[in-house]
Amino acid sequence: MQRGRPRKFDIDQALDAAMITFWRCGYQATSLDDLTQAMGINRPSLYATFGDKEQLFLRTVDRYAEQYGAPATAVLDEYTHARDAIRAFFNAVITQLTDTRLPPGCLRVNSTLECIGVNEAIQRKLVEQQLHLEETFLWRLQRAQDEGQISSQEDIQALACFFAGTVNSLVVRASVEADADRLQQMVDIAMRVWPD
Repeated sequence: MQRGRPRKFDIDQALDAAMITFWRCGYQATSLDDLTQAMGINRPSLYATFGDKEQLFLRTVDRYAEQYGAPATAVLDEYTHARDAIRAFFNAVITQLTDTRLPPGCLRVNSTLECIGVNEAIQRKLVEQQLHLEETFLWRLQRAQDEGQISSQEDIQALACFFAGTVNSLVVRASVEADADRLQQMVDIAMRVWPD
């Protein structure tokens, strides 16, 4: 039995290149030629390894969450007080948003603004990512409530939604101008809602 020829490219590197291309250009404006050129592969290899453009995009969203979402989320577990943890999370987001080596904004928010109502599978994935962000904040706030840092009467679900919305606002603002001082001012104001 004859085996197929082995791949001559690194899958992770190709996926990263696709992620940056989608991030920079947007899902709809990114062509297969753009992707194959950035990834350094031909169309048959793209289809054989990643599926079609939609499937490739969905994989890049997961890759983005692993590379850029997970490190910021990990910060939430590094501080005793939830207020410090959430501020550190926002600081990690600002660091990413002002990194000139990366495209503006973030892949998730940029794509949500572009793809909601256009592609059902992508919309599902992006909504899932947004809900995951809210659930992550809720988990940290629930822990804070259990530890007595936040009153049991506080609506932590609403607070989690607000903090997730603040992340989205930071991304949109940074897409216009990635000014770290301005973004920090936004975080300072957002943190004023912290329940005493």
